[in-house]
Amino acid sequence: MISFVMTRKALFFLKLPARTQKDILRHSAEYHEMDGEYLDACRIYVLLLKAYPETVAFYGSHAAQLAVKCENENQPLPVSNSYRKILVEDILPEILHQKIVVYDNSLPPEIPVYQPKISNTISSTSQPNSSQSCLHVTYSQLKSWLERAQGFYIANKDWRKLFEVSLGVMNSCGYLRFESSPRITMVDLFCDPHELPSKLFSLLNQKQISLVNQPFMMHDSAPHSFAVSMGIACFVLCCHEFYEYVAGLKSKRTCLIPVLPIGQFTSPMTSQSTSSSYDDQCETRVNKKRRLSLSFLLSKESSESSALDDSINDEKNNQSEKYRGNSVMNVKSLLIDDPELSLQQRQNSITIESSSQELNTEQINLWKESYNSSETLIHVAMSHIERALTCWQLLEAMVLRGGSDSKILDQELENHIKSWDLPLDVSNAIMLTRGDLALFCGSWNTAYYFSQNLCTRIEGAWDAHRKKLSKKEQSPPLSSPTYLQEKQQTIQEESSDLSKINVKTQTPLLLTFRVIYSISMIYLLIGWWKEARKELLMILATIPFTPVTQEHFKKDDWCTNKTIEGISYDEGYKRKHFKLMEVTQEDLVVRTIKELMACYEKELSSFSRKQPEIDNTLGHIIVLTQYGWPYWRDRIFRPVILPKIKEHGGLSYPDMLRFVYNIEILREFRELYRKFPDLNFSLLRQNSTSSDQLTNSNTTKASMQALEDKINHPSSRSNNEKLVEFCKERLIHLRNKNVKAKE
Repeated sequence: MISFVMTRKALFFLKLPARTQKDILRHSAEYHEMDGEYLDACRIYVLLLKAYPETVAFYGSHAAQLAVKCENENQPLPVSNSYRKILVEDILPEILHQKIVVYDNSLPPEIPVYQPKISNTISSTSQPNSSQSCLHVTYSQLKSWLERAQGFYIANKDWRKLFEVSLGVMNSCGYLRFESSPRITMVDLFCDPHELPSKLFSLLNQKQISLVNQPFMMHDSAPHSFAVSMGIACFVLCCHEFYEYVAGLKSKRTCLIPVLPIGQFTSPMTSQSTSSSYDDQCETRVNKKRRLSLSFLLSKESSESSALDDSINDEKNNQSEKYRGNSVMNVKSLLIDDPELSLQQRQNSITIESSSQELNTEQINLWKESYNSSETLIHVAMSHIERALTCWQLLEAMVLRGGSDSKILDQELENHIKSWDLPLDVSNAIMLTRGDLALFCGSWNTAYYFSQNLCTRIEGAWDAHRKKLSKKEQSPPLSSPTYLQEKQQTIQEESSDLSKINVKTQTPLLLTFRVIYSISMIYLLIGWWKEARKELLMILATIPFTPVTQEHFKKDDWCTNKTIEGISYDEGYKRKHFKLMEVTQEDLVVRTIKELMACYEKELSSFSRKQPEIDNTLGHIIVLTQYGWPYWRDRIFRPVILPKIKEHGGLSYPDMLRFVYNIEILREFRELYRKFPDLNFSLLRQNSTSSDQLTNSNTTKASMQALEDKINHPSSRSNNEKLVEFCKERLIHLRNKNVKAKE
């Protein structure tokens, strides 16, 4: 019955004269607006503008401003932002069909301004009667509409519409001259995505000869602000495309991590020149007695950046002359050069490596297939970051052409991110890409700055998410008088734009760990292995993963070596300073364990022979060797750890039997004690301290008895749980140590 009545009303309305229909729509919009029903008023204005294009010049600006007012007065915004949507998709397209005349601060008095309360007093002669009449707006109004439209389409990832509306605004104002039409220009821009930045900036940089809106035209000396906003939008597009591949949005279960060709960052089986460079950097910094402060690292001054980059480049250029395979992780040199190894041990090692090579041969085809598939993904990702770099360079050239400092781009980007009100994933994409671009160009301090900020940003988003969940769990009972009030508040919060705050959908699981891993790599690049150790421990203490085996480690050796072989260099290490590698959660755990092992190796090499702290470091390495065992057995455990224990006279590591569950490792210790009964072991937590525990035979016997019991009654706890517990305890210990040092 209702639909029938509405249909009759519609038919009656359509039978009225056009002028009467126009007046009815106008008065109806005015009535709803005066009654505070702004959204309904906007909808009626849309009907008026679409049905009678000649009214756009008079009512278009007011309708757009009313939609902006709706949005500002209705916070938080609903999931479907009707106010922004009606402005961008309904009102703005009608406005762009008109010629737009822009004024600086306010409209001249002779230009009629629509005001609902006195609209009846405005004569009909002041209303436009031609569809070709001009729309008069202030620059701030037009800028506000464009920013909202750009933010709307970026949030919805509708990149084509983003550029279409931006070019439409510039065309209507006469800011750009198109050879044919904006629509044909759009087709040309997107016909080849790789050429989008160059084509867009070629269009934005062209000279203007129109006399319309002369005070706001683009000149050779200064780019128009709308042109800059379009350039920044193009950069955001490139960033998000790169982010989709790196964060795992394309592959769902993997992410892309940076692999750097310098340093002991790959595996113990890498080439001698590669495996030695990390130690060479640390050695060089120790020789120079230079230690960078955190404030220096975070500084964005170009002079400091250049000094840091030059320092690292000098170290890389001289590394092959200063260092030759002194790393204890270099298995080949250890097996060949260690005079204490018996002939039987050498033969056993050769036999093990031969069988390992046969096993690798059987799986090499699977690894190649996986690597080739990853290479396709990585190639596309690298093309996106190169496009982002090209876009940023074109933006800098545009700003420099106007005589401004290129650093103003940073502030412009921040202003646009704020005005566009970008969702979490897009703003994350910008920071991630800028951080990787800094790595791409060899600027470690800038890379650290963006990676650290991104990590803090993600952490804050997750904290807010947890607080919201906790608040839901602690809701009052139904009988509580505040229940309805809090329920209404919860509904209002949940109706807010989830595209901006939904951390679970917009922050893939591996992204956070990928960012932390990148920070650890930057620390290692500048020789801060202690700081890198904390980041790596943090990853292992929090990332969920299934148990890793030696096959994971062997595959990582093969893939990492192939990745490093594929890295090309330009002069001065300023381009392609790293390459991306696809990893799963388990692959990232393997990478992290290897880097953490390298950190403990560096710590081990920094101790003197009789320094007591060597026990803890040896113990930490032993704990890590069981992940992937027997991968580590002939790489570090037998050739390095056991001789170190023998040289040190034993081992005092009270956490040994808490964290070491691998029966083969425990048997290795039992066999070592049988061969060398004079060694002293303290593998249990003591109730009372003694200054001579290590030489106490009772402590050794108790430790060996506990070790034997552990062999006969292995632990049923998850291996992953023990690794997480170990890493958490190490983090707490390091934090407490830093607190005491500050006191």
